[in-house]
Amino acid sequence: KGYLVESITRYEKPDRPSFPCALYEIIVTDEVYEQVKKMVHDYKAQKSTLKYSTLGLIMCFLRIPLKRKNRYFCSHFVAEVLHKCKVLKLKKRSTLYFPKDISKHKELKLIFTGTHLSFVEKFVKSSKK
Repeated sequence: KGYLVESITRYEKPDRPSFPCALYEIIVTDEVYEQVKKMVHDYKAQKSTLKYSTLGLIMCFLRIPLKRKNRYFCSHFVAEVLHKCKVLKLKKRSTLYFPKDISKHKELKLIFTGTHLSFVEKFVKSSKK
C-alpha cells in the first residue's frame, strides 16, 4: 500500500507459521542517529504520498534499477535512508538492494537470529516485564 510501520507482534498468532528473523546493529554518532530519525519522521509525515513499489521489486529481482518518485519496497527504503544519511556506502543503487545485501555490510553486527516468535519472546515480551 504505502508507508507502513510493522509490528512484529502482529504475526504472533497460532495460525501463522513461524518465519526467520534477524536483528543487526550499527554504531553511529548521535548526530547521524538524529539525522536518520529525522529522515524516517519526514517520510512518515508524507506517508499518504508514498506507495509500495511492486514493479520496483520485480525489477530488483531482474537486476534492473528502477527509481520512481515516492515509491519504495522495504529494503530499497532502508538502503536509501542509510545511504543518504551516510551510514552505509552502497555498492550499487538502493533500488537493487535486498535485505541480504544490507546484512552483508561489514559495519553491521548480527545481534539476533532465529524465528520471529523467538524474537518476540526475547526482546518484546522481556522488555514488558
